[in-house]
Amino acid sequence: MSRRPPELASVFELMDAFRADYDLAKPSRWRRKYAGVSSVGRPADWHFRSEGDYLRMMEIAREFVRNNMIVDQGIDRLANNVLRGGFTLDPRSPDTGVNTAAADRWKAWAEDADQCELSGRFTWRAMEKLVLRAVITDGDHLVLPTRDGPAELAEAHRCRTPKNTKKAVVHGVVIDRYRRPLEYWLTRDDIEPLAPLTHVRDVRQYPARDPDGNRQVFHVYNPKRVSQTRGITALAPIGTAAGMLDEIQFARMVQQLVVGSYAIFRQQPLGLPPAGAAAAPGPQSTERQTDGTEKTLGGYTPGIEYIGRPGETITGFAPNVPNPTFFDHSRLLLTFIAINLNLPLCVFLLDASETNFSGFRGALDQAKEGFRSLQRMLVDMLHVHVYRWKLRQWAAEDPALARAMLKLGPAFFAHYWFPPSWPYIEPLKDASAAVLQTSTCQISQRRRCGEQAIDWDRESSDIVEDNGMLIEKAIQKAEELNQKYPQAKVTWQQVAALPLPQGLSMRVEAAGAEESAAKPGATQGDDHDGD
Repeated sequence: MSRRPPELASVFELMDAFRADYDLAKPSRWRRKYAGVSSVGRPADWHFRSEGDYLRMMEIAREFVRNNMIVDQGIDRLANNVLRGGFTLDPRSPDTGVNTAAADRWKAWAEDADQCELSGRFTWRAMEKLVLRAVITDGDHLVLPTRDGPAELAEAHRCRTPKNTKKAVVHGVVIDRYRRPLEYWLTRDDIEPLAPLTHVRDVRQYPARDPDGNRQVFHVYNPKRVSQTRGITALAPIGTAAGMLDEIQFARMVQQLVVGSYAIFRQQPLGLPPAGAAAAPGPQSTERQTDGTEKTLGGYTPGIEYIGRPGETITGFAPNVPNPTFFDHSRLLLTFIAINLNLPLCVFLLDASETNFSGFRGALDQAKEGFRSLQRMLVDMLHVHVYRWKLRQWAAEDPALARAMLKLGPAFFAHYWFPPSWPYIEPLKDASAAVLQTSTCQISQRRRCGEQAIDWDRESSDIVEDNGMLIEKAIQKAEELNQKYPQAKVTWQQVAALPLPQGLSMRVEAAGAEESAAKPGATQGDDHDGD
């Protein structure tokens, strides 16, 4: 083996020293050693491989929701902004009769809690919110279709892995080599989350799909990596901040209580005989001192009078409450919590006093991108599968729908979910800008709608179909009115009352104006004939 000459070796060493590597991969006194970071690369599931830690994270997040002063309100605000009035179903099969029947059946099912949910407590709108809140708080949620028609809701902690199994199971989800879910294992009873689960017989095994390939478990979660089988609570990165905020607020409230109270402190010289104990309004307890004497301890209450021991000096304190950095630090912690919930701080606190209109609008526009992402997640993982499941059940009950399903094939299930949108902050300005851009050919309708997450092909078809339906009904109604009142001479345009095309105006004149204007000397607007 040849060896480099010394001068050449020094050149290579010098070049190695000047390599432009990533500093993040190199040890440094400024960079702490991170736990759970592997040097060989790990899938997402590896980072929550301990089922105990995974369930503990879930329970801590639920504790924040129960007892934290602001976390639950933030989750509720996020869910309300994402769901608003709910998603609207639009069946789009080639058969209009199928579409009408499907829409009617869906409305009847979704609005009746007894038909919709297994316990008979929740309508579809309520289920949407429960599932979304669970995805944010717990990490994921399971919806199980039943043969009888209602859906069963299963919380995330029920999906568990028995200790005696040797299958590839990630916290209750059996996966194959391609990470496709094969089965979901749920505890039979709602046992304690940290109770040991020893045997496979203690769980119910739900196949992920039926023999025809249709989903039988609707697993809703928001994955961050392709190698992630279960969802992670959105509160995981902000657990420390939420706990710290709680501690700070509690300490400040106690401090404010102390400052808002008053007390009388007495200092007595050594040798002065006690003048008798003063009445203390707080609870009393006795403590034996090292010299054999007993000392009476009083609890803290407003208006207490505390008498020290002879020769003892008692010093009070007058803290600055709150201190100058309290509000800034609290706001910083609130910002950490808000941004992890994809909420602008002004929306999170329902307080826009510290921003102007443009700042509020810009922050809300950015938040809407996150709202749309959660809407798409719900549609892709829940709404689409629930509708297809119900449509198959209805086809099994209705021979007409069954024949249509055989005839249309996959087109029988065609549909679209209209996600809820948000109103313009300045409706007139935004609408005027859109009209100006399209009318002057600065932007196409297709592109303008695409920027607002609207499918122009679908939207234009809906506009034409709706206008045609309106005109058709207006023509029929005008004919009915003219048959009933021949002298009225009603036109379909009067019945439809469509908006005038852009640039076209209409002027209404009094009866007889044309005859008056035709006479010599008459002017428009005269209410009498000229002499």
